[in-house]
Amino acid sequence: MQEPISERAGRFVRVLAGRPPATHGRAPRNRDIAAPRADPVGRASEAGNTAVPSHSTARPAGRARLPASVALLCMLAVCLVTCLLAAWRQLDVVAGLGFCAGCVLAPVYARRAAQLRVAVSAPVIFLLAEIAAQLVTAPGSSGHSSAVLVLEGTVLALADVAPWLFAGTALCFVIAMFRGLPQCVRDLRTGAVRDRGC
Repeated sequence: MQEPISERAGRFVRVLAGRPPATHGRAPRNRDIAAPRADPVGRASEAGNTAVPSHSTARPAGRARLPASVALLCMLAVCLVTCLLAAWRQLDVVAGLGFCAGCVLAPVYARRAAQLRVAVSAPVIFLLAEIAAQLVTAPGSSGHSSAVLVLEGTVLALADVAPWLFAGTALCFVIAMFRGLPQCVRDLRTGAVRDRGC
């Protein structure tokens, strides 16, 4: 049985319009409804701005720098221990080596703003440590004679370790020059010194 002309014309018009022709006895295929496409990226960026884990690791923290007071206290502790050993063992070289070790470690670990204070205070630190060591190791006697013995022992010890004192002080200044001593001197001259090292 042939289709009526009106139905054939209607189907032709639907095809031209992009609509599927009507079928008898079958469910029409709806090509206008597209299948949902898979999103390869996902909806993470649209759903609440979820944070994307960063693959870059944080840089390790640098070596902690000491303020001037802590660096000088550490130097005093090293000098005091070595001066006591030198006084008990009668080995002045131990005190000299301890002073040189303190003069190397203090400017290396001190802050840049503390370099001037560390470099200037190094000989004074050794003098205080030597006086303390002489007070501890001096033989017991009256106050006046004890003071004389402490003074005599200090002067003799300083004379014995004089080369070590010069070498340690020179090392301290050389290391401090590379750690910011010129900037500290410039700040002192311009009056812009701030207490950043304490």
